[in-house]
Amino acid sequence: MTAPTAFAISRERLMLLLMGLILALGMMSYLTLPKREDPEITIRTALVMATHPGLDLAQLEELVARPLEEATRAIEGVDEIRTRIGMGTVVLEVDLETSVPEAAIPSVFGEIEDDLAALAPTMPEGTRGPLINTDFGAVSIASIALTGPDFSLSEIKDQAEVLRDRLYGKEGISAVEVHGVQEERIWLETRSEAHGNIYTLLPVIAKALQGQNVSLSAGSVLLDGQRMPVEISGELRDADQIADLLVEVPGAGKGARLVRLGDLITVRRGTVDPAERPVFHNGRPAILLSVEMAAGEDITVVGDMLRGELDAFAASLPVGMAAELSTFQPAVVADSVNEALVNMGQTFVVVLFVMLAFIGWRQALIVATIVPLAVGFAFA
Repeated sequence: MTAPTAFAISRERLMLLLMGLILALGMMSYLTLPKREDPEITIRTALVMATHPGLDLAQLEELVARPLEEATRAIEGVDEIRTRIGMGTVVLEVDLETSVPEAAIPSVFGEIEDDLAALAPTMPEGTRGPLINTDFGAVSIASIALTGPDFSLSEIKDQAEVLRDRLYGKEGISAVEVHGVQEERIWLETRSEAHGNIYTLLPVIAKALQGQNVSLSAGSVLLDGQRMPVEISGELRDADQIADLLVEVPGAGKGARLVRLGDLITVRRGTVDPAERPVFHNGRPAILLSVEMAAGEDITVVGDMLRGELDAFAASLPVGMAAELSTFQPAVVADSVNEALVNMGQTFVVVLFVMLAFIGWRQALIVATIVPLAVGFAFA
């Protein structure tokens, strides 16, 4: 009998205490262990992009790419810069040195962003950017789709923003992004039955619209030692006010006459056409919220909280509007964890019955106990 075995047998109570302690520590570690579908990956690369459709490739390299490279290379911690130049586009991939501590990466990225922002005014006129993206490694744990066949996308977006603000205040959530929002426009459309000379009135209509919403100082009033600005009312705030605008239309022999703009053309509020990156859920136009989890959190706990918040929010929505989970990683993680526990239990039972076929039940129980002890020791 070897010395470790003899020591364990001679101190039975101590061994039982140690095994119980290992199992307890393993269980505590399992319950507090962060769980997520995708591993946390430290991103050490920043993407910098600038566009200028009026420059050729040589001009882009000389006037845009080279200044960006020089400004970025001067920052401490930058290891390698890879540049791609396409038609009207410059993209830089900036890698940080592996020696940069993980905690210092955001500050280095912030320094890159500040230096490039200071460089922007020196870029050729018409240059868009430079824009920096350091968040392309983020992964959402859930996506929530808001739909409503009887509501406009603008009305659905308003409710989506309410839910976004509500989730931002919850622990464990780091970011909530809204997708599928379409930029709104006021559309002025001629009618098929419109008079033939309507197109000759377009300059008059444009002049009348340009004369509105002009911000001019109307002075100020000194009241109890405080100077209060005086504002002029009359701003056009919606499509109905634009339609009610009076336009001076030249008349035949009778001079100019005032005509309501809505009587000349159709004024309506709508979104850009065609839609830019629209989102659909179950075949219906939708606004989508993607929810990202903070580092070090348990995805199953955050998922339970998210379900509760979504149920409470859905109950407050107008009749005909719905908020549903489109993707939900916490359920996938919970199934995977449960499957691992079931596999461990099956392994324990199989080992126990195999050992019972060859040795006594006490020895078989000792051998089978190695399975949960090994798992507990790994977690501890």
